Amino acid sequence: MRSGTRMARAAALLLALYAAGPAVASRSPAALQSFAGFGRSLLQDQTTCCGLVDAAATGGTVACGASGLVLTVPSTDFAAITASLTVTGKAGNTATTNSAILESLTCSNRFGDATWGSAGGATTLAVAAGTDLTCSTGTDGSCQGLVDRISPESKTSISSRHSCTIRATDGAVLCSGNNLYGNLGTGTTTSSTSLVAVLAPGTGSTILTGATQIAVGARIDSISPSGQSCACLSSGEAVCWGQNAGPLAVAIPLTTTTVRRPAYVMTDAAGTTRLTNCKFVSASGNTTLFLTTTGDIYAAGRNAYSELGLGTTTLTNWAAQVPRSSLGNRAAISISAGWRHSCALLEDHRVACVGQNNWGQLGRGATGLPQSNWANVVGITDAIDVKCGEVSTCALRQGGKVSCWGYGLAVGNGAGVVAVPTPVEVLPGGAISLSVGDRHVCALMSDSSVTCWGNGANGQLGAGAPAPPNWPNPQTSPQFVGADSIHAGSLSTCIITGLGKRICTGSNAYGQLASSTPIASINTSPLETVIPASGPLAGSTFALPPPFVVVSDAANAPVCLLQLSVKVDATCDNTPPVFDPALADLNVDSTTAAGAVVTYDPTATNDGVPVTVTCTPASGTQFAIGTTPVTCTAGVTTGTFNVIVAVAAPAFAANAPTTPFEANTNTPYDGANLDGLYAPSASDPIDGDLSASIETFLVSNDQQIFLSGVEAYIFPLGSTQIKNTVTNSLGVSSEEFVTIVVVDTTPPVFDPALANINVAATSAAGAVVTYAPTATNNGGPVAVTCAPTSGSQFAIGTTLVTCTAGVTTGTFNVTVTSSPTFAPGPTSPFQATTSTPYVGTSVAGLYAPSASDPKDGDLSASIKTFLVSTNQQISLSGASAYIFPLGSTQIKNTVTNSFGVTAEQLVTIVVVDTTKPVVTVTGESEILVTQAAPPARLKTVDYADKCKATDLGKPINTITYSPPSGSQVGTVFPVGQTTTVTCTATDAAGNTATGTFTVRVRRPPGQDDDRK
Repeated sequence: MRSGTRMARAAALLLALYAAGPAVASRSPAALQSFAGFGRSLLQDQTTCCGLVDAAATGGTVACGASGLVLTVPSTDFAAITASLTVTGKAGNTATTNSAILESLTCSNRFGDATWGSAGGATTLAVAAGTDLTCSTGTDGSCQGLVDRISPESKTSISSRHSCTIRATDGAVLCSGNNLYGNLGTGTTTSSTSLVAVLAPGTGSTILTGATQIAVGARIDSISPSGQSCACLSSGEAVCWGQNAGPLAVAIPLTTTTVRRPAYVMTDAAGTTRLTNCKFVSASGNTTLFLTTTGDIYAAGRNAYSELGLGTTTLTNWAAQVPRSSLGNRAAISISAGWRHSCALLEDHRVACVGQNNWGQLGRGATGLPQSNWANVVGITDAIDVKCGEVSTCALRQGGKVSCWGYGLAVGNGAGVVAVPTPVEVLPGGAISLSVGDRHVCALMSDSSVTCWGNGANGQLGAGAPAPPNWPNPQTSPQFVGADSIHAGSLSTCIITGLGKRICTGSNAYGQLASSTPIASINTSPLETVIPASGPLAGSTFALPPPFVVVSDAANAPVCLLQLSVKVDATCDNTPPVFDPALADLNVDSTTAAGAVVTYDPTATNDGVPVTVTCTPASGTQFAIGTTPVTCTAGVTTGTFNVIVAVAAPAFAANAPTTPFEANTNTPYDGANLDGLYAPSASDPIDGDLSASIETFLVSNDQQIFLSGVEAYIFPLGSTQIKNTVTNSLGVSSEEFVTIVVVDTTPPVFDPALANINVAATSAAGAVVTYAPTATNNGGPVAVTCAPTSGSQFAIGTTLVTCTAGVTTGTFNVTVTSSPTFAPGPTSPFQATTSTPYVGTSVAGLYAPSASDPKDGDLSASIKTFLVSTNQQISLSGASAYIFPLGSTQIKNTVTNSFGVTAEQLVTIVVVDTTKPVVTVTGESEILVTQAAPPARLKTVDYADKCKATDLGKPINTITYSPPSGSQVGTVFPVGQTTTVTCTATDAAGNTATGTFTVRVRRPPGQDDDRK
C-alpha cells in the first residue's frame, strides 16, 4: 500500500468518528451527561475499558491482552497509523507482532460548544495513558473506568486575598486581588480587581503559558496580606511567585521577601536543579506540595508543625522530596495542603496525613500533638481524591461518597464546633469532585448541582441573602447551577459553567473574584467573570497536562486518539486479580531480639478463580523489629502490606487474685499480709521470667510497696487497687492493674476465755466488781466492751455480764456472795496457866473468835469451834473451857449466816510454859549433924524430903540435891563446917527452880571440933 493511500485511510477513519458523534450522542444521552465538561471524569469503580476499533478498515484485529487492549494491524498499516497519529501506551515488538498494547485510557468529553473548540458533537477531547485504567466515555458512551486523579479544581485557585485561573486555550494564568508581595505575578506590587496575566520567568513582557495546574495560598494567621502562587507547566516544570517565606520553593534566599514574577521551582537548596515532572500542585499559606508523574511528593514551606512530611520541623525553601519509604513505599496520586497539615491519596486508595492534629484533622481517631510521620486515615480504603481545609480534611470515595474529619463545623455531620478525629460519611454518593475552603466544603454532584456545608458567613456557600453563619449539614447551593467544576477558596467559592463562565460568591475583600462589583468581604449575590481569550478558540490546539495528548483531524476537530471507528465493538476485559480479603498490615510481637518469624497466606481471585500469589519477603521469613513492607503479586495485580514487628511487651501471667484474702494481721491495722499468698509474674520471649523485676505501686497515690519480706505491705480491709509494672531488657514496659480485696470473716477471740467471777459482798448492797477481759483478732488486740461495765455495783447474787469484741460476743457471771468473815486469830503463844488435868491453859478471856457478815452483821455468838485433829467441838470460855496443852493445837471456827453460807477459820493455838516451879525448903534451913570423933563410924546426912516443889499448883516429885541426899560426913560434909545444899525442881517444860539449905557437922559436946 502506498504511503498516500495509508494516510487517506487514517484520515477517513478519523472523519468517520467525527461524523458519527452527534448521532451516537443522541442515542445515549444518560451516559454522556455524566461526562459533559472539560476536565470532568466518570466516577465509577470499574477496570474495564472498551476499545472501539474498526478492524476491517485497519486490516487488523483487536484482542484482549494482559495489560489492556491489543490492536494488531499489518506492519504497513501500523506504520501508516503511527505516522499520522501519536500513539500513547506501551508499544510491543513492532518487528514481530506489530502490536500496540494500550495500558489505560482517560478520555474527557465536551458537548458541542465552539467555546471549547468542538463543532457541536459529543466527540472525545483527549486521551491519556498511564498505569491506572481511567477512561471516560467515547461518542457512544461505551468506554468507562476509574476517575483521573488530576482534579479539575486545580484549574482555578482562590485564597483569602487573591485568585488565579488557567485559560484553557493557551494555559495562560490570569490572577486578581491583593499584590503586596507580587502575588499576581505581574512584576509589580500593584493590586488588581480584574484579571491580569502572569508574566513568564525571566524578563520582558511575555506572559506565562502552558500552565496545567494552579494553586494559590495565603497565611490566614498573618496580619498583613501574604501568600504564594504556583503552577505546573506542560513542560513538567513548575513555577512560583509571591511572598518568599518558604512555601515558594524557588531556593531564593529569604532575605528577598518578594518574588514578583514566576521563578522555577528547585529541588535543591543551592537552586541548581529544577523540578521537571510536575503533575499537580497544592498550596496553603504555610505549605506548597508538588506531585510528580512518578507519584512522588515534593514539599516546601515553614514546617513548624512537621506539615511537610519530611520528619522534621525545619523550614525548607526548595521542593524537598518526601521519602517514598515514609509513605509505606506507595506512590501518591493526589495531594492536598492544609493550613498546618498535609494529606496524600496513595495508590492503594488510602489517605495518609501528617502535621498538626489539634482538631483531629489527621483522621487518626484522636486529637493530639503534631505528628511528624505519615499515617493512614482510619477507615478510608476506597478514596479517589483528598482535599484539606484549614483544620479539616475530606475524601472523595468510590461511588461518589464523601467522608470528612477534623473541625466539626466543616465535617458536615452537624457536630458543630468540636473535634471529629474519625472520618464521618457526609454524602452517601453522587459526588464527582470535591473542593475545600478554610472552613467550608463544596461537592460537585453528578447532576451538575453543588452541595455545600460549613462556614457561610461571607456568602461562600452560595445560599443567597442573608448569608447563613453556617450549614452544619450538606445542602444544595441554589446559586451554583450548571456547574462544570467547583473551586472553594479561603472565604469564597466559584464554579465554572459549561459555557466557560466563572460564577463566585463570598469574600471579595481584595478584588480576588475579579468582578466589576465593589470590593466587599461579604457577597451573597453571584459575581460573574468571563475568562478572556488569547485568540481563536475553535480549532485551537489545547495545551493539556501530561500525559494528555490532543489529536486533530484535517478539520481541526479534536478527537480521541484511539477511538478510530465506531463500526466494530471489541470489549477487553482487563479486570485484574483482586486480593480477597484485601491485604492488611500484620502486627506481631518479637519472639527474640532478632524479631520474629512471620507467616502469611494472602489469596487472590480473578472473576472468582483463584490466582497464585507470591510475596517478597516470603512467608516464614525472619522479620526484624520494626516495619517491613511486603509486596505480593497476583498476576498483573501488585499489592503491599506492612509486617510490623513490635518489641514484645512483657506479659503478665494470669495469676491475679480473683477471690478475697482473709485478714491475717491486726498490726498496725486489721488487714492482710500477702507474703506467700500472692506474687505477680511476668515474662517475655526475650528475657524469659521477669517476675523478680516487677515493681508494685498503690494506684491511689503511686506509692511503691512490697508484697513480701519484712516490708510487706499490709492491705487494709476492703478493695485496694495496685499497679504492677515491669520493663524488659529492650526498655519496653508493661503494666497490669490488680484489685486486692481483703475481708475479715474470722471473729475475734477472748483471750483468756471469759470466766465467772465470785466475790464477797462488801455491804448489804453487794460489791463493786472490776474486770478487764481481753480479745485478739489476727494476733492483735481488739477493743472489748462489757455490760454491765467494769466497776459497777453488783447486787448479792449472780449477774450476767455480756462482752463484745468486734463481731464476737461472750458472757460470764459475776456472783456476789454474802459470806461471813472472821477476824484474824491469835498470833502470839498463850502462857500455860494450869496443870490440871495437864499443863496447859484455857483461853477464856484471852481469845474469842469473831465473825461478821455484810448482811447479818456480827455473827460471833454463832461461832462453833472444833479441834481439827478429832473434829471435837470445844468451848473456849466458861466452866467447860477447853484446856489447850503445851504446844500447837489447830482449831476450826465455823459460822453460818442467814443465807446459809458457812465460813470457817483455822486457828492454831500455841501454848508455852515459861513459869518456873515453886521450891519450898521445909523445916529448918540448917541441918545440924553431930559426928563423934573416930573411931566412931561416919554418919550420912539424909535430906531427900527436905525440899518440896510445885508447878502450876501441881507437886513436882522429882527434886535433885547437890550434894545429893545421903552423902557422908567428912567426905562431903566436913566436920566443923557448914555446907550449902541446893535442891533443884524441873517441870515438864524444863523450867527449873532451886532452893537452898545448909548442913553443919559438929562434934559431940566435949570433943574438940577440930579433932578428927
